[in-house]
Amino acid sequence: ITGPYSADADESAVAKMLDFLVACKIEERSTYTEKELAKCNLRRSDLGLDNPAVKLRISRGADCEVVHIGDRLSTTNEVYAAIGGDSSVYLLDSRVLGLVDVPTEAFRSRKLIVRESLPITMFDIKRPDGRLLRMRQSDGQWMCCGDSASGRYFPASNLRIDEFLACLGKSVARDFVWPVGAEGEPQLVTVPMLAGYGLDTESGVTITVRDRGLPPNQVVLGDDAGDGLVYALVQNAKAIVRVDKRLKDLAVAKEFSDSRIFPYDASRVSRISFSDGGVDYRLARTGEGKWIMDSPVSANADEEGVKNLLERILAATADDRDPNGVAVSLSTNVPAEKI
Repeated sequence: ITGPYSADADESAVAKMLDFLVACKIEERSTYTEKELAKCNLRRSDLGLDNPAVKLRISRGADCEVVHIGDRLSTTNEVYAAIGGDSSVYLLDSRVLGLVDVPTEAFRSRKLIVRESLPITMFDIKRPDGRLLRMRQSDGQWMCCGDSASGRYFPASNLRIDEFLACLGKSVARDFVWPVGAEGEPQLVTVPMLAGYGLDTESGVTITVRDRGLPPNQVVLGDDAGDGLVYALVQNAKAIVRVDKRLKDLAVAKEFSDSRIFPYDASRVSRISFSDGGVDYRLARTGEGKWIMDSPVSANADEEGVKNLLERILAATADDRDPNGVAVSLSTNVPAEKI
């Protein structure tokens, strides 16, 4: 959108309007020449075409077509229209008004971030306390770095991060605060504006979505806006809107670290080994997804039994550590844990 203010447009709303206009046909019976109008003692002004309800200008390269849309007919679902400098008057399907005679807001994008619908694999969250959490996904497992000094990443909770990203993907602008075409409003967001909505760097919760080789996308969540909403700076600082408060709650309240001893999804585990009573047990998942036993014997495994075993292992937390317990490992690269 370039006027009456600058904003990102809703591609689907624009496409719907253009599809309808392209499909519009003017039937021969719906065309009235200037002479025919004179015979009926009618002028263009009588049909609302001198000061039209809508003036539609469509450009393609150097070509430009202007359509004046006037009054509705009382007897049919049509409106009077005049095209360019043509003196004739035409009848168009009145549904065209429902697509073009709408507030500018109807054409605005309500997305929070400006990106293609690709899976998010990296993002940061900066909280008001100054803490910066960096998240990245590696081979299906989310990793979290909460210490910028060390730069070390630790396994994070896939469940919690998936919940947060699902909320981010579904969240849309409920309504618009800026820009809205108000008299005297700034064309670019200002520091006092941000502070007034709790969106400044000291107060806001900043979410930065990163894609390798592409510019980052940023959303800042601010003060309470009433009705279960908060203010948000979205679309890379092009708009201030109100969004569902749940997104901020998830970004602030959730610690994304995983308290489990083995912070993995069951679907990602391909090997289980444990020692008990001097006997080593080893299980492996085949390429077809079937579990087999490698030790102490080679045989097909009980699928239901392995599923139950894996559920219990993956549910283990630090409280389940036991120096006299069973030594369990789900990876050849990580020492066994006794639980």
